[in-house]
Amino acid sequence: QHQVHTDASSIGLAGVLLQKENEDWKPVIYYSRATTDAEKHYHSYELETLAVVESIERFRYYIYGKKIKLITDCNAIKTTMKKRELVPRIARWWLRIQDYDLEIEHRSGQRMAHVDALSRFPVEASHEIETASLRTDKVKISEEDWLFGMQLQDEHTREIVDKIRRGDKATTKDFTLKNGRLFKVVNGRHVWVVPKALRWQVVHNAHDKAGHLGLDKTLQRIGEHMWFARMRNFVKSYIKSCIECAYNKTPGGKKEGELHVGDVEPIPFRTVHVDHLGPFPKSAKRNEHILVIIDAFTRFVVIQ
Repeated sequence: QHQVHTDASSIGLAGVLLQKENEDWKPVIYYSRATTDAEKHYHSYELETLAVVESIERFRYYIYGKKIKLITDCNAIKTTMKKRELVPRIARWWLRIQDYDLEIEHRSGQRMAHVDALSRFPVEASHEIETASLRTDKVKISEEDWLFGMQLQDEHTREIVDKIRRGDKATTKDFTLKNGRLFKVVNGRHVWVVPKALRWQVVHNAHDKAGHLGLDKTLQRIGEHMWFARMRNFVKSYIKSCIECAYNKTPGGKKEGELHVGDVEPIPFRTVHVDHLGPFPKSAKRNEHILVIIDAFTRFVVIQ
């Protein structure tokens, strides 16, 4: 189990990664840096959010794919993920850590003195946020090793593996193991089982990086090599919330007709507009449509 403790001040940002060992929480790595001249003028909430984002990115290779408890003394951060509207700057920061499995917990400042001290006496010099994670991009692993590593850390995946090793017939019918790796049997093919923590990243790669494909083509790309439960609903929700698709989507179906507006003569009932509605349930007189007539000049309405 791991926890990330963060804090911020106008002087600096700080984070501590802790690991549970024999019922005690012991520090694994510390991080702190000074704020830039521009960041010194940020609101305290923005600084706290920035400390969270930079700490998570700095500890990436320790926590990626694991369920992490994030401890902060800023109670507003707990509700940030549930807000519909965010300050654009904060929204961009949160997008950077969407593929992490975080549980946010508020803790009073009196119990966060260890991180508060780091934020007031930062070790690193100030720099922009874009450079915070450069040192963590040097390790390259294959997609198979990446998936296997995440499977080992996913609780649900480990439960399926245990059932297969115990010889559970219902499980072995749908899943199989190859060199310890879990695969789903789909139409006679073996495809990777994607852990919960990686679903967003997998769909992001298959949709965004492939040119924002539609639902069926995105599912086809994922289904060639991977599988996870309720995959269609997850992909459908992802595409529905894709900002790029919302801005550039062209409407389908029949082309809308053009509206022709001419000069209306000032004479009643010289020009009328007619339309009908229906069918409706039959009336006592066995009528099932409504006829609507509107005079173009007086706007007088006749409904029959």
